[in-house]
Amino acid sequence: MKTVLAKVFRIPGGIGATVALLLLVQPAHAQLMVEVGGGVTASTRLVRDSIVTPIDVGVDPGFAASFRVGTQLDSANTLQLGLSLSRNTLTRDGGGGSTEITSINVWFPSVGLKRPFIGPTAIRGMIGALIYDPEETVGTPFRDGSPVLAAAGLGLTYTPGFTNGLSLDLAWDLHRFNTSALRLEGFGGDQIVHRITLLLQLGIKNGN
Repeated sequence: MKTVLAKVFRIPGGIGATVALLLLVQPAHAQLMVEVGGGVTASTRLVRDSIVTPIDVGVDPGFAASFRVGTQLDSANTLQLGLSLSRNTLTRDGGGGSTEITSINVWFPSVGLKRPFIGPTAIRGMIGALIYDPEETVGTPFRDGSPVLAAAGLGLTYTPGFTNGLSLDLAWDLHRFNTSALRLEGFGGDQIVHRITLLLQLGIKNGN
């Protein structure tokens, strides 16, 4: 866990520290927004190949939590620093069934830009990194370590006027997946992985 947290706060390239500094030195008139949410996330398969024998490894849908803090740049744009975490089960499919391998946490620190879209909705773009943090690594694609994987995505937030800050948030992100262990076994190409996350979140504003 300490190794994973070190990766989270170190990547990507000091962006997190830069944005945190921006939030601390924001102008007095700027508005600060905190968004906290919980929901579910689902992902396409991490590994799917049949070089020698068929292999199909992925993470089942699981609980997701998200925290974002942002500062308003102007009347339309908000700069956000986010950290999301999903709790999933790593599984292997084959032989007519699915086998659980281990529980796994997936961390996603990100920097994003959010702006109004249509009516009570807002859209955001985000870049960051995915870190897979399995409880057990023996016999998994992570037995030789978990790489930091560049990721990008889009989000859409729907906030009805009568909910006192409650909103629905739908997010999609994309990354290329591979590990040292997979490369040693002959998996040279990266697997494109898509994730979808649905959250019920609460937004709190501070400032004018």
